[in-house]
This record gives sequence, C-alpha cells and structure tokens, in this order.
Amino acid sequence: MPELPEVEITKNELKKILLNKHVDEILINTNSLRIPIKKREIKQLERLKVIHISRRGKYILITFSNNYILLIHLGMSGRIVFKKKPFIINKHDHFALVINKKFFIILNDPRKFGLVDVCYKEDLFNCYHLKYLGIEPLTNGFSFQYLKKILSNRKSNIKNLLLNQRLISGLGNIYVCESLYESNISPFKIAKNLNKKQISSLCLNIKKILKIAIKSNGSSISDFKLPSGLLGNFQNKFKVYNREGKKCKNIKCKGKITKTTIGGRPTYYCCNCQKM
Repeated sequence: MPELPEVEITKNELKKILLNKHVDEILINTNSLRIPIKKREIKQLERLKVIHISRRGKYILITFSNNYILLIHLGMSGRIVFKKKPFIINKHDHFALVINKKFFIILNDPRKFGLVDVCYKEDLFNCYHLKYLGIEPLTNGFSFQYLKKILSNRKSNIKNLLLNQRLISGLGNIYVCESLYESNISPFKIAKNLNKKQISSLCLNIKKILKIAIKSNGSSISDFKLPSGLLGNFQNKFKVYNREGKKCKNIKCKGKITKTTIGGRPTYYCCNCQKM
C-alpha cells in the first residue's frame, strides 16, 4: 500500500505536470471505487485550472480555480500513471484527467480500494476523509512532547499505535517497521511503557526514515511505480521489512529477522536488537 513517501512523491510529480494547467476533460471508467464516484460533481471540474496540489496523510488534494478540491487516495494497489495519446485504456484505469487533449493522468487501481471524491475548499477539513486525521509526522508539531502525550496511558502495542491514522497521519506498515528497528524498540512493547530515551529516538527516526524514503523515490514493492514509470529505491535500504530469515544488518548482532503478524499486518523485527 502506498504510504506517506510514495504519496508525497506522486504529489510532487503531479505538480510538475498538472499545476497551472487546465483540465480539458475528466474520464470516469467506473461507478465506484472504495466509495461511489460523484460523476456529476467531478465532471464540473472540466475546463478549469489547477491552482494548487498538496498532500494530507495519504490523500492527494488537487485544488481547482473554482475552489473545489479533488481528493485522491491510492488505496492498497493504486498508482497514478502518465500516458500520452494514443493508448489503450486498461480495465484498471478507472479515472483520468486529460491535459492538452493528448496527455492523460490516470488512476490505475486493480483492487479498487482507492478513492476519488470532491469537496469545497472551505469544507475540506470537515469532510469525512480528512476530519479525523492526526498530525503529520514531518511537521514541527510531531515532536517528543506530542509523541510522549499520545503514548501515555496507551495500553496498545507501539506498532498499532503508530499506525493509528487518527493520531499520526500517513505512516504505514513499511515505515513503522523500519522506524521501530532503527530505534531498537520491539513492535510488541506497550506504548505507555516507552521511556524518554526511546520516545525521543522514535520521533527522530520516524522523521529521518521518511525523509530518506522520499529522497529515494519511495519503496517499489508489489505494484508501486512513480507516475513517470520509474521505480523507487528505498526497498533496497530495508533493514527489516521483507527480510524474514535474513541476517540482521546490525554488525554486532548475530540474529536473523523474524516475521509475525500484529493487527492483521505482517511485522518484521529483530528479536535481539528490538527487546521489550
């Protein structure tokens, strides 16, 4: 599933192509993704100019000149694809913005867990999709003090807490596993039991790993590619994720990476380095 770095990179590529352009046409090739598509409302964005593109959590926000915002979520397997005319529409090409009548910005989503919606700018942060999202981990607001506050009295394990989008928006399974390893914290550790040193380390490492992942064009595992078709590179820097049975990358450690399941998600960690 595309996480914060992959969505951030997709947003950046969209800005290069779409910002300050007029959308000639909007093609809708399905009635519903995760939710029904508001075809009539979305089609009203045709022939309007894109004036701003941003990201909130795992959502891409495209603002048009009439102050309506198109929200796109890539879901589990979705990605944005750039194509030029002529091309054959794939059965998984569910949505497209047409620029200059020959350039297509396509949402391709085989599993249809993605989302396309629209809302008015003034109502944006009261809309259902964004209303309850937590703090952005790359902002100044995500700090030792904030992390300490949300961890106190929490009886869930630290991994599930970090994946809670109502507390921290944008973090996903890959980067939580990597951040916990970098901080020498077991994914099973009860959140309220982290000490000050661990909280500080975790806060710094979450920011560090996300920034490195963005610079590396994200992680290309499964179906993810950049809209331009390039692969990400951060998967080559994984220390635990997808490394079950492989030697721990800590040169002082003789252990191997273990895979388990927490909260229904695959979890990778080193039993030696990440102790309770």
